[in-house]
This record gives sequence, C-alpha cells and structure tokens, in this order.
Amino acid sequence: MHRFPRCNNLREVPVLVFRVVNHPTISFTLRLDKANLSSAVERKDLGRGDVAGPTDKPPTVAADYTGQIMVIQHPTAITIGCTPVIHAHTAQIACRFDELLQKLDQRTGQVVEENPDFVKHGESMIAKLVPLKPMVIEPYKELPQLGRFAVRDMGMTVAVGVVTKVTPREPSKK
Repeated sequence: MHRFPRCNNLREVPVLVFRVVNHPTISFTLRLDKANLSSAVERKDLGRGDVAGPTDKPPTVAADYTGQIMVIQHPTAITIGCTPVIHAHTAQIACRFDELLQKLDQRTGQVVEENPDFVKHGESMIAKLVPLKPMVIEPYKELPQLGRFAVRDMGMTVAVGVVTKVTPREPSKK
C-alpha cells in the first residue's frame, strides 16, 4: 500500500507495480522515482506535486516549513507576507513568508541580524514559509530530492533554498 497526500488528507491506495519512465516494468520503486502507476490508481486521482510513499512513513504534508534561502535576484526585497510560487520537486505551490527569522552572512553562515524586516538581492536568510495548498516537502538532510526548492516571483527565479525543518499538517478527520 502507498499513500498519496491529496486535499488535506492521506488517501491509501494499493499499488503493486510501478513503471519508471523510460525503464522496463519493475516490481518496486523508491518514493523519489518519477513513476507511471499501473491501473491501481486512476490518472485523475493524481496531481502535480503528489508523492508516493510507504504507509509506515508517509510523505510529510507541511503545515509550514523553515528553510535556508539565498536571494539571487530580486528587484526590491523579500518581506514578511510576500507570497511567491515555490517550485519543489514537481510541486508549484504559492507559499507565504510568515517569518524572517535570521539574516545570514553568505560567506561564513554567521547570523548578521535576528528577525530582519526584509532581505535583498545577494543576501541569505532563514525563513518560515506557509504553503497555501497542501504541499509535500521534507528536510534536506533526510531526503535531498524533496528538500530543495526555488522561489519564483514576477516571472523569474528570485531565490533558491533548502528545507531545514518541517511542521507536519494534522490529518483531516472524516
């Protein structure tokens, strides 16, 4: 059995065979492989950003997450309340910058300022982000493939980052 986080809850579906893109049919796969599912799951049941995982340790749907972010090009500044689109694995989800926790020196990684008001081009930060829709993301140290993200705003990539901590969303009760 594998689980797919979808619309605030986890849906359990039987999956017997994964078909990895451009690879012969195999009898198992890691949850990080891009895969075509056999007829056990309907295509309409899957969406961009869905991640399959084992039922004993399902993928984490985040209520919020903390990331170390480097601003590479931004015409103004990133502030609290800014809501760009985050690209992580195959997901494209709008996330709100809820807190700017620290401004970091890019060369040394030392904290330059606690709770800054804004972060500009060429600066780094530790920030707390809140996804506006269900989003699967994991800490970079646990699963690097699901722990990287890009921040896009105004039609360009303005920052890149890695996830340091995830607060799991409470499963919905039905």
